[in-house]
Amino acid sequence: MSSSSNHKGFTLIELMVALSIFSIVSFVATSTIITVMNSYRKAQNVKLLVDNLSFALDSMSFKIREGLVVSVANTEIHLFYPASNDLYYRFNSDAGSIEKCIGNTDNCTAITSPEISLRNVLFTGNNVAGRSMITISVLAEAGGVAQSKSSVTMQTTASTRSNI
Repeated sequence: MSSSSNHKGFTLIELMVALSIFSIVSFVATSTIITVMNSYRKAQNVKLLVDNLSFALDSMSFKIREGLVVSVANTEIHLFYPASNDLYYRFNSDAGSIEKCIGNTDNCTAITSPEISLRNVLFTGNNVAGRSMITISVLAEAGGVAQSKSSVTMQTTASTRSNI
């Protein structure tokens, strides 16, 4: 009698090689997905920062053009409107926001989103040809996780339309 030795299946070495290749491919794919997700979160944070800061800077620039500048300090600007109340914009470093105050500095509301944190806001002003020119510089951050944290610096300059 003859016995036939016809084994079917994979050897242990073949299984280990296949498992190693699968593990390497899985690791590379997972790393790529995590990197793409972190990049997406970072891009979303930059968009959030730019949108919020653009809104705040645009609204302040509009009000500066329409009013008369009374005073400019490093973290606050005081505007006067003959037909209405005084208007203040100030940097609240405790809250990390820019606030708009109507009438006096006791009645203030934030004009930046609580999702972003302003690290520095600087108001500077000078007088050119009888018009006040105000430069507003802002450094802001968004995102809580270190890999997706984003920061943006923006600056704008506005001048009053009315002669002083």
